[in-house]
Amino acid sequence: MSNIEINKKVTNLVNGLRTQYQRKINNTYIWFSISHDAIDAARKNDDFLNQKRIFVPSLGVNGKKHKAIARSKEKLINVLDEAYDRDLSHMLFTYIVAQMESFFYDLLEGILLIDNRRIKIKTSKIKFIESMDVNYILDNNDYQTVVKKVIESNLISVFYASPDKQIEYIQKVFSIEFDEKLTQYFEKWKEFKAARDIIMHNDGIINETYLKKSGTLSRGAIGDDLKINNNDIENIVIYSKSIVGKLCSLIKKESK
Repeated sequence: MSNIEINKKVTNLVNGLRTQYQRKINNTYIWFSISHDAIDAARKNDDFLNQKRIFVPSLGVNGKKHKAIARSKEKLINVLDEAYDRDLSHMLFTYIVAQMESFFYDLLEGILLIDNRRIKIKTSKIKFIESMDVNYILDNNDYQTVVKKVIESNLISVFYASPDKQIEYIQKVFSIEFDEKLTQYFEKWKEFKAARDIIMHNDGIINETYLKKSGTLSRGAIGDDLKINNNDIENIVIYSKSIVGKLCSLIKKESK
């Protein structure tokens, strides 16, 4: 494949991914906003709050899939307050960070499939595949199947690495350098990812690992509950879409 053909395929790749992932992030914000408003309305609705029993999924006797549980009005208000003030925002952060990681994966996988020469590109402190089981190669005599396996193994290692190493690898694979604005966007991204990590692994309680990852952008001190307000919600949407757009534009520019 000629360089002209490769560049055309790369341009098509980034155009498609930009549209796909910016739309996903926008759609996520839409359902979050609707859900947030609905929870707010429910916690002010006496008809809902005065229910004596709530049905929830449960594997019970006789194959029943639901059972009724008791919740007092006060406890139900507490559930909704917690969801409105904390849990739904944590869910949004977790989901958008996952979408961004999926974007980075699709971007890297796409270019490596287009231009197999870039599979040889490596960075320090990431364990890239050095060899492959002979039996696997013999059992899969299709070249592209083997190539896809190598790419998959390498990208698993990349996404187990730190955000800094992931960013370094992206820049090296695409032969690009970030300008000051995109560098600032990725500093925000690193804090978003650190916040997602403690939501998932430490119940949203700030610890030393989070402070180390987030640096000057941390949201509190060790032992604090991670606070996510409306401005934070808007920021993760804005900066995530901006990273997608600006990174894709930079790659396109370098592919001309």
